[in-house]
Amino acid sequence: VFYIHQCAMLYSLLLAYGLSLEFADRVGMPPLKGMLVVSALFLFNVPVFRTLLYNQVNFYILASILMALLALTRAPVASGLAISVGGMIKLYPFALVAPLLATKKWRALTGVVVGAAGIVAVQTRFFQDLTLWKQFVLFYTSFPVERESAWFRNSSPLSFLRNLTEFSGLPPAFL
Repeated sequence: VFYIHQCAMLYSLLLAYGLSLEFADRVGMPPLKGMLVVSALFLFNVPVFRTLLYNQVNFYILASILMALLALTRAPVASGLAISVGGMIKLYPFALVAPLLATKKWRALTGVVVGAAGIVAVQTRFFQDLTLWKQFVLFYTSFPVERESAWFRNSSPLSFLRNLTEFSGLPPAFL
């Protein structure tokens, strides 16, 4: 299984590189400049090396976000599906739902909802076995309560909400 993850991680890295080149092209960078900038971002970037070294899932997220951005105008439902796949791994792609709502991209939002519901349906044998989700909620609610360990580092729903309330200026007691 670990070998499959490493192969998928390498594929995601290559996919993210290719999608980044496409993104650079779409924002109007000349091809040579886009290639140099994207290559530099991938070659001289410590988080890229740390992601590879620690076998993290960040390339999956990067690829899903880039797919969502690049597919939005041509295939909005596919864009939403990319957001839901990435969002089921980490929450960051779900942050793209806010701009989609603001710009009224209903087809992309439909893709997000259908994709997330489909993934949950497969995980739960079509909503018949919620054991995994119950275990997650039990683990999440019973985690230690000191601030640094209970407020997961930038990747939990609670951390996402905390950062959102801080950004919007709401008091911490709002949560």
